[in-house]
Amino acid sequence: MKLKDKRERRNITIKKHDKYYNQHEFLKALRYFETNPRLVASKLEVYLKAYPHDKFAQCCYIDSLLCIRDFDKAKTLIENFDIYDSKITMDDERLFYLERKLNYIKAKLYSHLKEYDKAVEIMSSAIPDGHYDKEKCIFYCKFMTGVDETSESDTYIYSQIRNYSEKDFKEHIKKHIAEHFCGNINHAAIFADDFPIDEVIEELKRIIPNNMDKSFFSGIFDDTYYFKYDNCGRNNARYTDYIKVVTIHDTANFITMVPCSEDAIEYSIDLNYLRKDHSVHSLKKNSQIEKFNRRYNL
Repeated sequence: MKLKDKRERRNITIKKHDKYYNQHEFLKALRYFETNPRLVASKLEVYLKAYPHDKFAQCCYIDSLLCIRDFDKAKTLIENFDIYDSKITMDDERLFYLERKLNYIKAKLYSHLKEYDKAVEIMSSAIPDGHYDKEKCIFYCKFMTGVDETSESDTYIYSQIRNYSEKDFKEHIKKHIAEHFCGNINHAAIFADDFPIDEVIEELKRIIPNNMDKSFFSGIFDDTYYFKYDNCGRNNARYTDYIKVVTIHDTANFITMVPCSEDAIEYSIDLNYLRKDHSVHSLKKNSQIEKFNRRYNL
C-alpha cells in the first residue's frame, strides 16, 4: 500500500511538472529547425498554447521567427520577454541555459538591425554558446562598425568578412568537389563529377541579390539558401538533389556551398534548367590509384 501511495504521489508530481513544459513534444517541434524553420515556428506556436510558461520554448520560437525573417514580431516578443515567471521556479542550470539562449537571440536581432554595438555588448558579457562561434560573431559586428581588432587575418571566415574573395570561396569548397577529395566518400558531402560548379556559382550570383527575402537568417552574420539540382552529389552516402549555400548576411558574398540532406526542406530555388545531359548518380567512388594520381597530378 505504501508503494502504491509513493507511485501515486510521483505521478501527481510528474503531471504538475508537465503542466509547464513537455520535453518530448518540445524536441519534436524543433526537429527540422535548420531546413524548415517556418514549420518549427508553426509547431512551437501550437506547443506554446499548451505550455505557455515554457520560457526556453519561447526563446526558440523567437529564434525561428528571426530565421524566417519575421523581424518585427521577433523584436516585439524580445522587448516584452520576461525571463522570470511567478508560476514556475527554475533551477540554476535551466536558468543558465535560458539566459544563454536569450542573449543569443538578442545579439542576432541587433546584428540584423545594424545595432552592432549592442550585439557586441551582449556577446562580450555572455558565456560562449554552442549555437555560434562567439569570437567570429564579435569580430563581424565590430568590423561592421569600422573596428578591425583580430590578428587572425589568415583564417578563412575572418578574411571573407574583411575582404570578400570569390577565389578564396572556390578554394574553400574544393574539399566538396570529387576530383579534389581523397577521404571516405561515405562520410562526406561531395558534388557529383559532372556537377557544373562554376556555372552554378555564376547563376547564384545573379539569383541571390533578388531573393534575399527567401533566405533563412541562420546565424549572427550568415544567411542560408537551399537550391534544387537533381543528382548534384552525395551527403553521408545518400544521393541528394539539394544544395545548401551560406552567405554573409544580406549579401551575395559566399561562405560555403555543399550538397545537403533533403530532410524537410521547406523552400528551394530550382536550378534544374541549368542541367544538360547529366547522367543519373554520376558521383563514383574513386579507386586508390585514382586518388593517388589526382593528389600528385599524375
